[in-house]
Amino acid sequence: MQTICHVALQLVDDGKTLLTPFLPESSQRVYEMLGGAGTWSGKPRVDEVDEDGGPPYPVITGDYQDAAQWEHAPIRPGTPLRPPTPLFTKLDPALADEELARLEQA
Repeated sequence: MQTICHVALQLVDDGKTLLTPFLPESSQRVYEMLGGAGTWSGKPRVDEVDEDGGPPYPVITGDYQDAAQWEHAPIRPGTPLRPPTPLFTKLDPALADEELARLEQA
């Protein structure tokens, strides 16, 4: 049982790392739930760039000095965990039905 719980927590931690560029706020909350303190990673920002006078286009970038490392970091056994809280708000199923109806009309 302990091995299964450890592996499950490791998967959640690695998933947090992989999804940090796309879900920075949720990744921060997972980091805190897994016993982390402080800031996990800075938030990305979108900058407009151009190359050799071409049309500008957006790129996702950020401050990488204090950013989290995109690598596997083993969970330390014995780390106290915070009580879990939902990361996302559950949507009313009626919203999904409305969106499906809208997509079918398009």
